[in-house]
Amino acid sequence: MARAAAMEHDALPASGSDSDSESDDGLGGKSLYEILNVEKTASASEIKRAYHKAALRLHPDKNPSADAAAKFQTLQKVYGVLGDEEKRKVYDETGRTEDAELSGDSFKNLYEYYRGVYRAVTEDDVDAFFRTYRGSEEERADVVAAYAKFHGDMGKVFMWVMCSDEAKDAHRFADAVDAAVADGSAPLYKTFEDWARRVRAKPAPKDPLAEPTKKKKKAKAKVFAGFGGGR
Repeated sequence: MARAAAMEHDALPASGSDSDSESDDGLGGKSLYEILNVEKTASASEIKRAYHKAALRLHPDKNPSADAAAKFQTLQKVYGVLGDEEKRKVYDETGRTEDAELSGDSFKNLYEYYRGVYRAVTEDDVDAFFRTYRGSEEERADVVAAYAKFHGDMGKVFMWVMCSDEAKDAHRFADAVDAAVADGSAPLYKTFEDWARRVRAKPAPKDPLAEPTKKKKKAKAKVFAGFGGGR
């Protein structure tokens, strides 16, 4: 499950894929829950967290893919339904996003839909997410999954893993990969060995998980502001 969560970006249909020809909703035949890689029984907080993770992966600073913008639009549509209790209930009953988006009074629900999609995320939301993710088992699993995906290229791992900073997290990530290699859950790549040797030659940061300064917090809040999703 953790590995699947690490790759939720891949669950989003690519723009112009064959699956898009079967439907014009941008979902590629997947359910909204499959797009976010959560169970149908997921809580509101689990859905919100999955949305934030996927949104971070689709930010231009982390995802240079040509179809990232189209995937982000799909992600907004998904969260616009699953992030709203009434729309989610209608979707669960009908399986149709159109019914969920325009249930009840059409104008009111259309207004609420767009308000939900572009809902602002507060700085406290950003701080809470960074604080709970960095150093967690979820982060460790994401690091190991990205390490395997990119065959030990840690430069790409840092591009992929959200909230990461190579200057602060290199030693932590090296430890996580070393542990995975030692227990047999990940292969050893020479590319990683060379990188890790360079990292180990430098002193490790004293407190890599320390909360960022106020200036950096504002920068992170600015990044999240483009995602919406705060409730």
